[in-house]
Amino acid sequence: MWVSKVIFFIYLSTSCTAQEEALPVPNMHLQSSWFEVFPDELVKLRCNINSKDWTITWYKDEQEVQPSDSSVILSEDSQSLTLNAVAQSQSGKYSCKGNSKTNASVSTARSNALQITVHDTPTLTLSKNPTPNSMYVGETVIFTCDVPRLVGWTYKWYKDDADIGRTGPTLTIVLELSNGGNYSCKALREDRVVPLSSKKITQAVNDIPVPEVKLRSSWTDVFKNEKVILGCETGSTDWRFLWFRNGQPLTGDDSLKITGEEGSTLQIVSASLSHMGPYTCKAQHKSRTVNSTLSQPLVILVYETTPKPKLTKEQQYNPMYVGETVQFICSVDVASGWRFKFFKDEREITVSDSSISIQLSLSDDGKYSCKGMRGEHTNTDSSDEITVTVLEVPLPKVTPLTSWRDVFPTETVELGCEASSAPQDWTYQWQKDDKMDHQISSVSFDSDGAKLSISSASASHQGNYRCKATLKSRSIITSFSARHTLSVYDQKPQPTLVQDPDYSILFPREPMRFHCHINVSSGWSFVWYQNNKELQPRQGTYEVTSPDTTHSGSYTCKGKRGKTHSFSTPISQVKQVEIRKDIPAPVLSQQPDVDKVYLGELVMFKCNLNISSDWEYHWLKNGQPLSVFSNAYTIGSATHQQSGDYKCKAKRRKTLFETESLPKVINISDIPIPSVNNLTSWLDVFPTETVKLHCGMQNGASDWIYTWSKDGQPIKHEDNMKIDKNGSLLTILSSVSHTGEYSCMAKHRKRPVSSTYSSGIRLEVYVAKPSVELVQDPDFTIFYTEDPVTFSCGVNVSSGWEYLWFKDNHIISQSAPSHTIAHAYTSHTGGYSCMAKRGKGGTVFQTDNSRSVKIEVKERPSASIELLTGWSEVFSTDSLVLKCETEDSHDWNFEWFKGGKKIEQLLSEMHTITPQNDPDQSEYMCQGNRTGRPSYTKRSEPLKTNNLLLKRRVLLSISGCLVFGLCAVFLGCIVLKVCHKPAVDQEKPEEVDLFLTRAELSKHAPNPLIEYVTDEDLKEIAKDADEKGTISCESTLLPITSKEDEATPSESNITTGNGEMVSFKQ
Repeated sequence: MWVSKVIFFIYLSTSCTAQEEALPVPNMHLQSSWFEVFPDELVKLRCNINSKDWTITWYKDEQEVQPSDSSVILSEDSQSLTLNAVAQSQSGKYSCKGNSKTNASVSTARSNALQITVHDTPTLTLSKNPTPNSMYVGETVIFTCDVPRLVGWTYKWYKDDADIGRTGPTLTIVLELSNGGNYSCKALREDRVVPLSSKKITQAVNDIPVPEVKLRSSWTDVFKNEKVILGCETGSTDWRFLWFRNGQPLTGDDSLKITGEEGSTLQIVSASLSHMGPYTCKAQHKSRTVNSTLSQPLVILVYETTPKPKLTKEQQYNPMYVGETVQFICSVDVASGWRFKFFKDEREITVSDSSISIQLSLSDDGKYSCKGMRGEHTNTDSSDEITVTVLEVPLPKVTPLTSWRDVFPTETVELGCEASSAPQDWTYQWQKDDKMDHQISSVSFDSDGAKLSISSASASHQGNYRCKATLKSRSIITSFSARHTLSVYDQKPQPTLVQDPDYSILFPREPMRFHCHINVSSGWSFVWYQNNKELQPRQGTYEVTSPDTTHSGSYTCKGKRGKTHSFSTPISQVKQVEIRKDIPAPVLSQQPDVDKVYLGELVMFKCNLNISSDWEYHWLKNGQPLSVFSNAYTIGSATHQQSGDYKCKAKRRKTLFETESLPKVINISDIPIPSVNNLTSWLDVFPTETVKLHCGMQNGASDWIYTWSKDGQPIKHEDNMKIDKNGSLLTILSSVSHTGEYSCMAKHRKRPVSSTYSSGIRLEVYVAKPSVELVQDPDFTIFYTEDPVTFSCGVNVSSGWEYLWFKDNHIISQSAPSHTIAHAYTSHTGGYSCMAKRGKGGTVFQTDNSRSVKIEVKERPSASIELLTGWSEVFSTDSLVLKCETEDSHDWNFEWFKGGKKIEQLLSEMHTITPQNDPDQSEYMCQGNRTGRPSYTKRSEPLKTNNLLLKRRVLLSISGCLVFGLCAVFLGCIVLKVCHKPAVDQEKPEEVDLFLTRAELSKHAPNPLIEYVTDEDLKEIAKDADEKGTISCESTLLPITSKEDEATPSESNITTGNGEMVSFKQ
């Protein structure tokens, strides 16, 4: 039994050397620029493991990153992670680890963690210095663009949304008029998708204003001691001013004061000859270094002496009589602005600009002179005197001594004639109808003829009476007096009732006024009646300023005169009046009755008020009166200025009573111009391709119908050019004849309004379908696996193409203009072609297929490493010799790789490894290169050299021990078999089978060398086995790759050809 345990243990020690290889540690690094980012920036992370046998799992703050997360993008091999920064919640520590592709339970340790911080979107601040939005030509302004957090920003500058080609955080401009506009900036940094945009700052640039000198006093030509005030003006309060005379700067003194806001006023307090000359001014900005040019000069002239005035009299005769007019003129030959004082007998009588006229009376007799004056301080001496003598010539006057000039028969009439001054010095003479007094019958006169009496009037006394006077002491005769008419009637007069205004219907606040007239005589009083009831007033007018409905009714009147013997006239005719309670409003109508009127349209307003009469109409626009006074107002051809609020006002011509209509508001707009839009995506098309053009108004499109033109000629509906019902859609099935410029116009459906033609849109139609060109890069027909190849498909005309790709006439992809095979496989062998298309839905246009390009993909030759150091040499050398071989041995140069890195200057097919050049016992690979195709081979499988010589020595020693032990056991069993006396069959114990089967060994055989082989040796052996082959508990494979190592164990019956232990018992 113990023998079987020994054999089982030996078997386990040699065939079940399960060990665990040291796992790689992934290394993570940042491929983008920043650990701290803002929204819309990208973060690229890379996780490196020096093997292709691992898949990568990513973590954020110990939580696994899911590939379904829309904010991350994983590369095809999952070794690269791209993070699209969106929110602060994406901040955290990112790490990765590897998972074995062959053993799901095996994974690496976590990589180093990288802290990624996502900040809030920063604010891009734009400022300028100086700050005023309005500046002048020649000033310097500095704009500053700043992101307050982090670094790495680049800046671009814009004016009126256009890139001005300037970069950097500041923009300095020496201003010109063309620099006015809206300035903004944008900030961008590496890996950022969307730039930051600043607010806009408006910079206005104006010419420096030229000041103007203005005269604020009265004259530019002055006399000594007069005051002169000049003002310097720019139209703004932002300036201070400097003054100049004869080009020399001025400062204030006792006679010259500079006052006003910031020196805007120059005051010459008391003019002298030294103040004469041209005056100019210049403006300086209060807060900025901006200076204007000099103003235009204003010349001040100072006279040395004051002149003497001259007085003239228009009438050349003297004396004069009362009632005559005399005119004096006073003048000065120099300067202007004079006013004059006129004197009579050295006493001031009036002040005038230049002349006075006097209607003479006796008091006007005397000596006249004048003086000139100007301002507060300038006065001339007196002129020479002119003497005027005034005499009065009286005019007699006829005065009725009784009350009336027109009388009835038998009434007494007395007339008097008198002069205005000293009537006792005059005698009088009378005339009636140009007959002298002695020819007048039935009249009497007093002694001087001053009184004419008619004791009993009759028709013969009717006529015109006048008188004249003769000066008793002198032969001066006056003119006849004015005629006095005496009328004698033979019957009673009939009073006439007049209504003013003569309206039978009146409204509130409209006055009611009646006049009662008797066309003959005078001295009448009147009696008034309403509805036959007497009213109180006795005057000739009856008036109610604000009547109401109680004043409606019939009105009459009659006349009376005389006190002792009164006389009354008959009753007048009747006037009927109605007083309305409500105020009517005129009705305003408009044609067309719309709020929006287009330029050039005819608009007619009518205003009607059908109640009562005598209306006149007034029109108002926006509350301002128009010079139209009829009940119709017409806008013949509407303009923008005629937009507004229109009302009409009805007004009584006599009472001025008025009432307004409700307003009508019209807006007069430009006739809109339709726009043509291409509903397809391109305007250069090919035969049979469908094009849709749309014509429409921006607003109210349904109110219009549309017509189309091509190259200025109208388009009609036909098979290949279809126009919809209202003309807004033009559908063209293209042919070469349809090339041209298309435009449209609109006509209003209900009004005579037509737009102009829209801007044209040009359609180009090619003669034939475009050809599709297929280009292959590189241009080989035979490729090897892993080779890249790119096919490019192009159409050399028009745009908007999408592409379909075919392999062996089967579609493989669409949309992209190129098809790239990054790593070719043999399955990519075949013929490739493409086709272009564009359009959507039922308007898709396709080209013909391109030519077909055929490629063939062959397997790339592989390299392999052969270990030339054999088992027999393990005790005589410390080095290993490796050889790189290829399937095709022609013209290859070889590269060697140690630990994944190329060994420089080593191009031999042989490579020797010693403890000196490989103290870490690394992993080796090789690859063949040459100038022909294929230019390189696949890299060989890696070879691990960890303690390979020691392992071989240990294995050889163990194998020797095994052989020796098995031989000793075998011989001992034979001796025991021969020397031992067999027992009787019934008593013979069960024979122990010393040669166990393989399955029995795996269950029971102990390993006698277990105490001599350490765990570290087992791990190293297992690791080497993983590099060279597979050692498992089921079949233990020795890491032998050389031919010598494979041949050595075949000579013994202990192992199989592949190094596997076998049982003696098959």
